[in-house]
Amino acid sequence: MPRTKPLPQREQEICKRLVEFRTLRGLKRSDVARVMGINESTLANIEKVRTPLRIGMAFNLGRKYNISLRWLASGKRPMKTFTPILQRIMNSINPSDLFSDVYDRVLKNLVLAELQKGADACGTTLEGLDEREFVSFHPAGGGAVEGHLDQVVAMLRAEFEKMDEDRQMRLVRRLIDVPESVWKNLEVHYSGVLTDAETFDKSSHVKPQMPILLERLKKATAGPGMKTALADFLSAPLASVSRWLSGEREPGGEIALQMLRWVEQQERKQ
Repeated sequence: MPRTKPLPQREQEICKRLVEFRTLRGLKRSDVARVMGINESTLANIEKVRTPLRIGMAFNLGRKYNISLRWLASGKRPMKTFTPILQRIMNSINPSDLFSDVYDRVLKNLVLAELQKGADACGTTLEGLDEREFVSFHPAGGGAVEGHLDQVVAMLRAEFEKMDEDRQMRLVRRLIDVPESVWKNLEVHYSGVLTDAETFDKSSHVKPQMPILLERLKKATAGPGMKTALADFLSAPLASVSRWLSGEREPGGEIALQMLRWVEQQERKQ
């Protein structure tokens, strides 16, 4: 039942932001209500500032339409970036609880931290995320991002290719959260399986050997599909591999180690 007593000021502002979102997107009230798991009349009461927004409704809305729960709760941008919330946390929350209360008690710091990570990874501010092509940081429904995965991957790849090698490596380490000690062990492992370990175990010794390595790589990638095979091995964009092979850009030490390993594998097959 709608309340007869006016909602608190903050609840009114949340309701108005819901109207703002739907107006900006040009969405039908019936469609949004279905996504939120409520009927159209309930949504109408929320938009008319008669009924407060509940956390279950807000979560469904944010996940489907990529709306920031921070923006919905406070009006602070970014507006369009939904952030992950662990399922165990959601399981501990009653969907009918007041959205503003749950956000303040449980979600506020979590959401802000995830937004800041995204902004840092893109080299922008929180507000700047609204200008990015992010769809969501969160796999909708625990699976693939709904209908937008290709767009997200393309945007991330474009941003990644703009970075220099050192920044790319720092970003990869941060994203997968691998301790520095583990990376050191990996470097030792790779240098141990390479035939020319003493030359290539440190990035400072790679540069003098690069012309020779590039010639070997050009021969190994001359056949159809071999550049793509190298790119897959390096987990690098094909465009970056092409620039490395042409000499337009020089790969970092870790990439050079992997290149050497790959070319030796190819040469052993011949």
